[in-house]
Amino acid sequence: MPAALRTAEGRLLRAELRGDDDERDRILDTELDDGWWPEVTSAAFTIAAFRRFGKFGDRHLVTTFARRFVERAPGGQDFAARTVEAVVRGAIGEAWLLGAVDPVVAGEMMYPALFALVDELELDDAQVDALLAEAEAAMAAVVLPPGGEDAVRVEQQQCHRTGQRYLTDADRLPDLTRRMRSPWRPPAAPRSRKALRRQAAAPEPSTVVGRFLWALAVREQNSPDRSAETDGTELMTLALTVMVLIVRQYLPKAPDQREISALTKRTWETFRPQTDPIAIDHMVRRAVGEKTPVDDISAGDRYTAAALVLTAIADDWGSDARAVGAVIAEAEQTAIDEGRSLTPA
Repeated sequence: MPAALRTAEGRLLRAELRGDDDERDRILDTELDDGWWPEVTSAAFTIAAFRRFGKFGDRHLVTTFARRFVERAPGGQDFAARTVEAVVRGAIGEAWLLGAVDPVVAGEMMYPALFALVDELELDDAQVDALLAEAEAAMAAVVLPPGGEDAVRVEQQQCHRTGQRYLTDADRLPDLTRRMRSPWRPPAAPRSRKALRRQAAAPEPSTVVGRFLWALAVREQNSPDRSAETDGTELMTLALTVMVLIVRQYLPKAPDQREISALTKRTWETFRPQTDPIAIDHMVRRAVGEKTPVDDISAGDRYTAAALVLTAIADDWGSDARAVGAVIAEAEQTAIDEGRSLTPA
């Protein structure tokens, strides 16, 4: 005997998840012909996402699920993988990410994603009923109109289960054991002029693009001239190298998702109109050695993410010109050692 579901939307989802087209059509024609508030779908999606990934779960699994959902799931092709990842992660603990997604798009995405998560969890019919009953219980305290002219008529393409999982154990994030340097910190202020003369000077940027990035990071109003750098290649090269060095100095070794999320959130909230937070997140994860896909991030967005992360970290360091300059100078030398050409200042 199927579990009793109190809402028409819950019964509709049960019929769709079971592949019962006749029952689906009956509910749409009789119980939901005036439209409805799609509340059970979002609650069931959130519960299923928590079950599969947990709070602040394996970030690599979420990223991989989002990409495979877009590639394989019925209805998934209508969404960008980074949007899917933002909504899933927003549902399981990083709620701020939902602020970067159009609410209508997020709601539309949760419907096919619920089917994918049910397949990923390998739920049978009884377990699907229990999931929907739990979703109804979670929404019981929410008072919304039952229908009528102001209700939402959900125009959604009918989805179906594929019976195939999207992830395997091989998709889990490997333990990152790369040794990372301790953050560079300026020495304590000397107590005498004699000590001041003995103190070694911190390295400073010595290239056109290095000094430009330094001025950008410490918010120097009189930014240096970039006319000698015309095609942007040197700027991109150095910005990405700086990002790797400064992120590895700023974050602890093998950072968890909460630490990466905090840096991404700080960067995005400071420069919100500039870029996609998931693009920033992927670039940060790439910088700490994770094999995160960045093929769908444009060159311009990669540079923007690198420059904004640099500035956000510099802000957190109190715009310490010596500390920031030392990282950029090291990045210049790293790029030169790798055979890259940087125009001297």
